[in-house]
Amino acid sequence: MTRIAVSLVTVLVAACATTLQTEARRAAETGIDPGPLVAELQARYAEIEATKRIFSVTLIEGRRRFVGDGAIEYRANPKTLKADVFGPHDTPVVHVRLEGEMLTVRLPQEGKTLTGPLGDPKFAALTGERALASPEVLGAVLGAYDVTRLTQNAEWTAAFAEDERNTLYIADAGTIHALTVEGSSSRLVEYRQERAGRLIYRVRFSDFQPVDERHTPRKVVLRDYVKERQLVFNVRKEERPSV
Repeated sequence: MTRIAVSLVTVLVAACATTLQTEARRAAETGIDPGPLVAELQARYAEIEATKRIFSVTLIEGRRRFVGDGAIEYRANPKTLKADVFGPHDTPVVHVRLEGEMLTVRLPQEGKTLTGPLGDPKFAALTGERALASPEVLGAVLGAYDVTRLTQNAEWTAAFAEDERNTLYIADAGTIHALTVEGSSSRLVEYRQERAGRLIYRVRFSDFQPVDERHTPRKVVLRDYVKERQLVFNVRKEERPSV
């Protein structure tokens, strides 16, 4: 093997060895005060008083490809969220309802209903286009994350500024959450989650459009590295729901 090839392999191995834990520790040692970034991200989430997003969804899972449509409706006070996904010929696939921290998931095709706290491990068994039943995916479809919820039991937080992007790291019981915003616009452009040194989720937000004096992403691409799948949401319409 040539010296150039050896050097290239060394670089690739070093890049793969970089984890969110490594990034977060660097941020804790040489980064910026995380407080303002926590407040900024929470303010963006709080701006969403009520919204309804109508979207198309594409799931790529191995050789399987699912294309459907959906809608998610959210109200901040009282906190409620409901979402539906439909397959071909408007076939209902999943219905999700969140009231406070209690989640109910109905699977029409299986005739099953599950209820429990948001983040309950039993919802982890849901796969494919039914994966809306997790806080990570719900936040992705909504286009914002409840940072207060993520930080309330956190072991520590840190932040780092680089290339006009600011990233907030939240460490909680072996899980690292990383939320990256564009420095100039304060738009959330990426969410990542790592557990035990393994990348679990990467969500990227793009094509921001104005809605109610705020900018929301019209395209969301979510990679689930555990179940080796990709979900792509393209928001066709967003509006304030009727009373």
